[in-house]
Amino acid sequence: MAEDLSSNYDELKVLFDRLSSEQDQNDDTETRFIQALDCRLKGLGQLLEEAYLFANKPERFLRKFQDYVRESTSKEFAFSDLRYVVNKKFHGIVDYLKRTYPELSESDLDLCSMICFGFCSNSIRQIYAHTNPDSIYNKRSKLRTKLRLESSIQIEGFIRNLLVELSKEK
Repeated sequence: MAEDLSSNYDELKVLFDRLSSEQDQNDDTETRFIQALDCRLKGLGQLLEEAYLFANKPERFLRKFQDYVRESTSKEFAFSDLRYVVNKKFHGIVDYLKRTYPELSESDLDLCSMICFGFCSNSIRQIYAHTNPDSIYNKRSKLRTKLRLESSIQIEGFIRNLLVELSKEK
Protein backbone atom coordinates (compact mmCIF):
# COMPACT_ATOMS: atom_id res chain seq x y z
CA MET A 1 0.00 0.00 0.00
CA ALA A 2 2.83 2.39 0.85
CA GLU A 3 4.62 1.73 -2.45
CA ASP A 4 1.40 2.34 -4.34
CA LEU A 5 0.86 5.57 -2.42
CA SER A 6 4.40 6.72 -3.17
CA SER A 7 4.16 6.28 -6.93
CA ASN A 8 0.70 7.86 -7.04
CA TYR A 9 1.85 10.78 -4.91
CA ASP A 10 4.72 11.53 -7.29
CA GLU A 11 2.39 11.41 -10.27
CA LEU A 12 -0.20 13.60 -8.55
CA LYS A 13 2.46 16.13 -7.58
CA VAL A 14 3.59 16.50 -11.21
CA LEU A 15 -0.01 16.88 -12.34
CA PHE A 16 -0.76 19.37 -9.56
CA ASP A 17 2.29 21.47 -10.49
CA ARG A 18 1.15 21.53 -14.12
CA LEU A 19 -2.42 22.49 -13.21
CA SER A 20 -1.20 25.19 -10.81
CA SER A 21 0.96 26.75 -13.50
CA GLU A 22 -2.00 26.80 -15.94
CA GLN A 23 -4.42 28.24 -13.37
CA ASP A 24 -6.38 31.39 -14.19
CA GLN A 25 -5.46 33.52 -11.15
CA ASN A 26 -8.51 35.74 -11.70
CA ASP A 27 -11.00 32.89 -11.49
CA ASP A 28 -12.15 32.19 -7.93
CA THR A 29 -13.55 28.78 -8.84
CA GLU A 30 -10.26 27.63 -10.35
CA THR A 31 -8.46 28.92 -7.27
CA ARG A 32 -10.81 26.96 -4.98
CA PHE A 33 -10.26 23.81 -7.03
CA ILE A 34 -6.46 24.16 -6.92
CA GLN A 35 -6.62 24.77 -3.16
CA ALA A 36 -8.79 21.67 -2.65
CA LEU A 37 -6.41 19.58 -4.75
CA ASP A 38 -3.44 21.01 -2.82
CA CYS A 39 -5.10 20.07 0.48
CA ARG A 40 -5.70 16.52 -0.73
CA LEU A 41 -2.12 16.26 -1.99
CA LYS A 42 -0.72 17.47 1.33
CA GLY A 43 -2.81 14.87 3.15
CA LEU A 44 -1.42 12.16 0.91
CA GLY A 45 2.11 13.50 1.48
CA GLN A 46 1.64 13.30 5.25
CA LEU A 47 0.30 9.79 4.90
CA LEU A 48 3.34 8.85 2.85
CA GLU A 49 5.63 10.17 5.60
CA GLU A 50 3.69 8.05 8.08
CA ALA A 51 4.25 5.01 5.86
CA TYR A 52 8.01 5.43 6.15
CA LEU A 53 7.89 6.21 9.86
CA PHE A 54 5.83 3.12 10.62
CA ALA A 55 7.50 0.80 8.08
CA ASN A 56 8.09 -1.83 10.79
CA LYS A 57 4.67 -1.31 12.36
CA PRO A 58 2.12 -1.93 9.60
CA GLU A 59 -0.81 -1.93 12.04
CA ARG A 60 -0.01 1.67 13.06
CA PHE A 61 0.24 2.76 9.42
CA LEU A 62 -3.05 1.03 8.65
CA ARG A 63 -4.73 2.95 11.50
CA LYS A 64 -3.29 6.23 10.16
CA PHE A 65 -4.48 5.35 6.67
CA GLN A 66 -7.98 4.55 7.93
CA ASP A 67 -8.03 7.87 9.82
CA TYR A 68 -6.99 9.68 6.64
CA VAL A 69 -9.73 7.99 4.62
CA ARG A 70 -12.36 8.83 7.24
CA GLU A 71 -11.23 12.45 7.44
CA SER A 72 -10.76 13.00 3.72
CA THR A 73 -14.10 11.50 2.74
CA SER A 74 -15.87 13.77 5.20
CA LYS A 75 -14.48 16.84 3.42
CA GLU A 76 -15.84 18.15 0.14
CA PHE A 77 -13.18 17.84 -2.56
CA ALA A 78 -14.73 20.60 -4.70
CA PHE A 79 -15.70 18.33 -7.57
CA SER A 80 -18.22 20.90 -8.76
CA ASP A 81 -15.27 23.27 -9.14
CA LEU A 82 -13.42 20.55 -11.04
CA ARG A 83 -16.28 20.22 -13.53
CA TYR A 84 -16.40 24.00 -13.97
CA VAL A 85 -12.65 24.24 -14.62
CA VAL A 86 -12.64 21.29 -17.04
CA ASN A 87 -15.65 22.66 -18.89
CA LYS A 88 -13.94 26.05 -19.22
CA LYS A 89 -10.54 24.71 -20.31
CA PHE A 90 -11.74 21.85 -22.52
CA HIS A 91 -14.29 23.35 -24.89
CA GLY A 92 -17.45 22.70 -22.84
CA ILE A 93 -16.92 18.96 -22.57
CA VAL A 94 -18.89 18.60 -19.32
CA ASP A 95 -21.91 20.36 -20.84
CA TYR A 96 -21.58 18.19 -23.95
CA LEU A 97 -21.44 14.99 -21.88
CA LYS A 98 -24.50 16.05 -19.84
CA ARG A 99 -26.50 16.77 -23.01
CA THR A 100 -25.40 13.71 -24.95
CA TYR A 101 -25.41 11.18 -22.11
CA PRO A 102 -28.12 12.32 -19.66
CA GLU A 103 -27.75 9.10 -17.64
CA LEU A 104 -24.28 10.21 -16.44
CA SER A 105 -24.26 10.99 -12.73
CA GLU A 106 -22.30 13.79 -11.11
CA SER A 107 -19.76 11.18 -10.05
CA ASP A 108 -19.42 10.01 -13.66
CA LEU A 109 -18.83 13.59 -14.77
CA ASP A 110 -16.20 13.97 -12.05
CA LEU A 111 -14.41 10.88 -13.32
CA CYS A 112 -14.53 12.17 -16.92
CA SER A 113 -13.21 15.53 -15.71
CA MET A 114 -10.25 13.95 -13.95
CA ILE A 115 -9.49 11.92 -17.07
CA CYS A 116 -9.54 15.15 -19.12
CA PHE A 117 -6.86 16.55 -16.82
CA GLY A 118 -4.75 13.42 -17.25
CA PHE A 119 -5.27 11.70 -13.90
CA CYS A 120 -4.53 7.96 -14.12
CA SER A 121 -6.79 5.40 -12.46
CA ASN A 122 -4.58 4.95 -9.40
CA SER A 123 -4.33 8.69 -8.85
CA ILE A 124 -8.09 9.02 -9.13
CA ARG A 125 -8.45 6.22 -6.59
CA GLN A 126 -6.17 8.09 -4.20
CA ILE A 127 -8.13 11.33 -4.64
CA TYR A 128 -11.36 9.50 -3.87
CA ALA A 129 -9.56 7.89 -0.91
CA HIS A 130 -10.71 4.44 -1.99
CA THR A 131 -8.94 1.69 -0.13
CA ASN A 132 -10.00 -1.03 -2.55
CA PRO A 133 -7.99 -0.92 -5.80
CA ASP A 134 -10.91 -2.49 -7.67
CA SER A 135 -13.28 0.35 -6.80
CA ILE A 136 -12.00 2.63 -9.56
CA TYR A 137 -12.28 -0.17 -12.10
CA ASN A 138 -15.91 -0.68 -11.08
CA LYS A 139 -16.56 3.06 -11.57
CA ARG A 140 -14.85 2.96 -14.96
CA SER A 141 -16.84 -0.11 -16.02
CA LYS A 142 -20.13 1.61 -15.17
CA LEU A 143 -18.97 4.74 -17.00
CA ARG A 144 -18.10 2.70 -20.12
CA THR A 145 -21.63 1.30 -20.12
CA LYS A 146 -23.23 4.73 -19.78
CA LEU A 147 -21.03 6.12 -22.57
CA ARG A 148 -22.04 3.09 -24.70
CA LEU A 149 -18.40 2.35 -25.54
CA GLU A 150 -17.40 -0.80 -27.37
CA SER A 151 -14.90 -2.96 -25.51
CA SER A 152 -12.14 -2.01 -27.97
CA ILE A 153 -12.43 1.71 -27.13
CA GLN A 154 -10.53 3.05 -24.11
CA ILE A 155 -12.27 5.74 -22.04
CA GLU A 156 -9.18 7.97 -22.28
CA GLY A 157 -9.09 7.61 -26.07
CA PHE A 158 -12.80 8.36 -26.32
CA ILE A 159 -12.37 11.53 -24.26
CA ARG A 160 -9.26 12.62 -26.22
CA ASN A 161 -11.16 12.19 -29.50
CA LEU A 162 -14.13 14.05 -28.10
CA LEU A 163 -11.86 16.93 -27.02
CA VAL A 164 -10.43 17.13 -30.56
CA GLU A 165 -13.94 17.25 -32.03
CA LEU A 166 -15.10 19.90 -29.56
CA SER A 167 -12.02 22.04 -30.23
CA LYS A 168 -12.88 22.03 -33.96
CA GLU A 169 -16.37 23.33 -33.18
CA LYS A 170 -15.05 26.33 -31.21
